Amino acid sequence: HALYHCWALNEVMIPFHCDRRDWTAAREASAELQGAAEAQSMAMRTHVARAAALAIDLLQGGDGLETYAREVALIRAGEFYTLIPWLDGVLAQALARNGRTSEALARLEDAITTSQRSTLGWWLAELMRMRAELLDQSEPESPAALEAIQAAHALGREQGALTLARRAG
Repeated sequence: HALYHCWALNEVMIPFHCDRRDWTAAREASAELQGAAEAQSMAMRTHVARAAALAIDLLQGGDGLETYAREVALIRAGEFYTLIPWLDGVLAQALARNGRTSEALARLEDAITTSQRSTLGWWLAELMRMRAELLDQSEPESPAALEAIQAAHALGREQGALTLARRAG
């Protein structure tokens, strides 16, 4: 039961609330994840909860980019990949916001490749949309950006992720 509870907070509630920009609900879900992970001695989920809290701060314009990147690296080193697609998307957004577009694109390319090669495709359409957006900012109306946004839209529809498909459409 506790494991499923943490999973739902990790993969559903925190990204959902952040996508809606409901920061209060996102922080509550992150705090709930932290408490559940500590109560069940789930060390890696505690790191995930910490990363989620830092992600919320970054999405609100916070400046903890390096601390966040270290926390995500710890999660990756522990081979706990469940929330990595979303965490990588947040990292790419923060890098781009700090003028580090090439690093942001590289992070997205890696996240997209990892998601395509695994069962972690739940956030793939959004990662592809972010990549298209960065490509378009770098070179407006480029064929690569247009192809990327079309691929994101198609994947979102294929997966039945209509909200993600609409964001890409």
